[in-house]
Amino acid sequence: MVETEKISKIIAPYLNLDGVDFVAIVDFEGSLIYKNASSDCIKSEEDLNELIKSVIERITDKYNAGSLYADNQRIVFVKTSSKAIVITCIQSMVSLDAIFPYAYVIAEKVGRTLDNRPVLPILPDFGRILTRVQPKKPTGPKGFFLFSKAKPTQDILSFKMVIGGEFAVGKTSLVHTFITGKFEEDYKATIGTAILKKDCVLNNLNVTVKLVVWDLGGQQQFAQVRTKYMKDAKAGFLVFDVTRPETFEKIPNWYDDFKKNADSSLELILIGNKVDLEDERKITTQQGIELAKSLGIPYLETSALNRDVVEETFQLIAFKLIQDKIEITET
Repeated sequence: MVETEKISKIIAPYLNLDGVDFVAIVDFEGSLIYKNASSDCIKSEEDLNELIKSVIERITDKYNAGSLYADNQRIVFVKTSSKAIVITCIQSMVSLDAIFPYAYVIAEKVGRTLDNRPVLPILPDFGRILTRVQPKKPTGPKGFFLFSKAKPTQDILSFKMVIGGEFAVGKTSLVHTFITGKFEEDYKATIGTAILKKDCVLNNLNVTVKLVVWDLGGQQQFAQVRTKYMKDAKAGFLVFDVTRPETFEKIPNWYDDFKKNADSSLELILIGNKVDLEDERKITTQQGIELAKSLGIPYLETSALNRDVVEETFQLIAFKLIQDKIEITET
């Protein structure tokens, strides 16, 4: 049985985005799982049923996400991993490129929740979704758009990723949990760097992202060497320990090192780790959000003890890496 309270909690920050009017979740048969209480977009049950029917007709194995126009309303839909579909009604001034990252992440969270798996409690900030320029309305009576699978056409895309942060913030434990699915109890400081590989499958986009993960030692004696390891990195985590404020205060230094030495297209995420240690916590969620906002990057919170949450974190960075390769085609 679906716990509506859990779904509502996940959807709430999504509905708070300027330009998002309505969210519904349905199964592949069209049965309603969830919808928010009221909306100017959907005025009646008949409107909702017609919308669900239109989406069901367009979901295919090849295209797991898309957008359509109906009576001057724009609809975005994304298939989840649990055989459900998240349908979003958005205002006409919302950019499709801007809304899709949010819609994708919400679909992932919904899928995990329906599978009774834990999810990250924070919706990452990908920026504003409203545009000052009226998007071009597609021609034709249906005006239907589909998001194609990520390009280039090869099934596996490979990227170098670097994990940075002060010593003992849990970088190695996060990587170990991601790679093996298990938490390593015994702490061993990383000497210089460790390099591991793991495939990250994004089912909603029919693509596999191969992450080559460089785990950097956080000790001061490795400061000169680790900047060289950042070269050509396409992605990175800036990790701090929520129980140790000094690791939080050093994040801007790590950010500067990444920006100076990594690839110019670098995708970064700020990670507040060890949130399972609630009684020892010193850095609040709001402090993490504010720092990430000042750096212009998303913020997430994790615990290496929770395999599902760690997996979701790495899947988000994998999505960010291929976000600009998502092609929109009109049919």
